Amino acid sequence: MTLEMIFVLSIGCIIVLLLFLSIRRVAENAESLPKQQCCAAKAHIQHYRTAAEQGNAEAQYFLGIGHLEGEGVPQDQTKAIKWFRRSAKQGHAAAQYVLGNIYCTGEGVPEDKAKGIKWYRRSVKQGLAEAQHALGWHYFYGVGIPEDKTAAVKWFRKAVKQGDAGAQYTLGQCYFAGEGVTQDSAVAIKWFRKAARQGNPLAQYDLGSCYYYGIGVPEDKAESIKWYRRAAGRGHIEAQDLLGYWYFDGIEVSQNRAEGIKWYRRAAEGGSVRAQESLGTFYFYGTGISQDRTEAVKWLYRAAKQGSNESQNLLGVCFYFGKGVDKDETEGTKWLHKAVEQENKFAIELLQIIAKGDKAATVHEYRQAAERGDAEAQHQLAKCYFYGFGVSEDWTEMMKWYRQAAEQGHAEAQYLLGSWYCEGGVGVPADVPKGIKWLLKSAGQEHAEAQYCLGIYYFDGIGVPQDKAEGIKWLHRAAKQGHEGAAEVLHSIEQK
Repeated sequence: MTLEMIFVLSIGCIIVLLLFLSIRRVAENAESLPKQQCCAAKAHIQHYRTAAEQGNAEAQYFLGIGHLEGEGVPQDQTKAIKWFRRSAKQGHAAAQYVLGNIYCTGEGVPEDKAKGIKWYRRSVKQGLAEAQHALGWHYFYGVGIPEDKTAAVKWFRKAVKQGDAGAQYTLGQCYFAGEGVTQDSAVAIKWFRKAARQGNPLAQYDLGSCYYYGIGVPEDKAESIKWYRRAAGRGHIEAQDLLGYWYFDGIEVSQNRAEGIKWYRRAAEGGSVRAQESLGTFYFYGTGISQDRTEAVKWLYRAAKQGSNESQNLLGVCFYFGKGVDKDETEGTKWLHKAVEQENKFAIELLQIIAKGDKAATVHEYRQAAERGDAEAQHQLAKCYFYGFGVSEDWTEMMKWYRQAAEQGHAEAQYLLGSWYCEGGVGVPADVPKGIKWLLKSAGQEHAEAQYCLGIYYFDGIGVPQDKAEGIKWLHRAAKQGHEGAAEVLHSIEQK
């Protein structure tokens, strides 16, 4: 496992934390268009124009949706708002609700939460469940109106009585966190289940998390996977990311790297920086997939733009050495410096090598010392073969020199050798037992990254029998050295 790939291993440990935080996602759940009406608009938009111009409120509403979505008519937010306003003024509940969303979010109009709340209130008087849910959300967080969690729950319950899946999920979150109601995990599960059965992906994901960790229900991994898969199938990015991780590394399911890549790709296309970084890294090294540097650059660029320092580092390598993209040392250096700003040690080391200037002379210097048995020179020469710095890229030579350095007790070389054997790629078939052997040697020398890797491997049972106590032991050793990832995973475990 290279450093660029390590981040994916903490996902399983942080799901509990995500579960507690997921109430924050209610906003997007509460502010959606009524689905059945949206579909109708897409199918019949052209039939509504004449009726809308004659003052028909329903037709005005559907014409507004058409312009908002660009279905059947040119997308034009200004025209959409015009038709929503005309419809809403005639008392159309759904138009009032949508207009409330528009003013509260400031989409196409100056943000005016008070005006948005006014339109929600008009809509709820007519009993629209989506508006009841949205008004409850604004009370819950005190957005545009004074915070009042009791009032929020009242509106959630009104929407729930109409079978609104989003409100069922939100009410479940209230019970789960004890916000506005007495905390009751069993009742939370009841509402999660109702919403999940109606296809709400947020509820499906959280229900899967509850089964995975035995929160409010008996622990049941099979039931957990079932709900995670349903959430992922409905576009839940975190669920897709999680399934990608599980299938790729064989956690809780039989290892199937093709299936893992499939889910990573879906999550990456949805904007997950973790999945984008994973795909870019897999394509770069040829891990679990045919090596394709052009494809690697595509995904690394997306992740790097979102601030992933590991992707910034690897993207810098691609540009500087012309791997999968036209060589551009200036662009490469730019991305390496961005990675350095986040203290990426590989970027720091590469820039130090680059600063030496004369590539041929640098390689000659390293080679002479390496052949005399200098472990650090062997380590540096291996890097040159990895990057193609002053020599042609040659991973066989790279592994040869890393192995020689590792056999002399070089902790960093031991860590890298162990990582690559564990994951495969760089021209090396995966050999987890051999990888663990090298990671243990490195970790024994207090190499924090090696300790972190061992912690994740043992905690999640990746390539070794699961041993959570052993995993936590290594995570603690890494955290004591200031490893932020290890500290975050330990905190997530304690949250459970």
